[in-house]
Order: sequence, then C-alpha cells, then structure tokens
Amino acid sequence: MILHANGSYDRADWHTEEFCAERYPNSHFIDESTEEGAALATKILSFPYFSIITDEEGNLSDVVERDPTPEEIEAQKPVKTPEQLRIEQLEAELADVQLALAELFTA
Repeated sequence: MILHANGSYDRADWHTEEFCAERYPNSHFIDESTEEGAALATKILSFPYFSIITDEEGNLSDVVERDPTPEEIEAQKPVKTPEQLRIEQLEAELADVQLALAELFTA
C-alpha cells in the first residue's frame, strides 16, 4: 500500500518500496506482507477519516481516526441537478407571490 500525504492511498500487489520512493517521494510505503504493515493497512481501511502520524524523521508510524472537516462533510452532500435547482427557485418565487397575494387580501 502507498499512503499519500493527503490521506489517499493506492493498493497493488506489485507496489514496492523502491517504486514508491521513485514515483511518490513524499508518500509512505506500507509493506502489507509484514504483520505490522498489515495491521496498519487494516487500520487505514477501517477509518473513514484519519490523520497520519510520523516520527521526527518523517517516517510513517501510525494513523489515528479523526472527525471529518467541514469541507469533507460538504463534499459528501449530493450535487443538485439543474432541474432540482430550478424547482427550488420556482418554489421560492411561488412563496413570494403567495405572500404578496395574502397581503393584498388582508388589506
């Protein structure tokens, strides 16, 4: 597994430490064939959001679960279609017209 600084990761059987160092110099290689690497990869896969913990030399030591940021929460919201946006606009305009009509009838 290759763990990138932004928290994304790549998994493939052919990834090696050399490949990671050459292709992704700012990322961390996790050897899933070792007990420690497999445990760390399992942790990464189990946490929806996590922070990367490195030692003083910048080597990956652990990951810890964290709450999502406001930006991540916003990104999870479904994107509205143009039709949905138009419906919302028309509903707002209709509410304005109904309010104006109610004011006319009460006057």
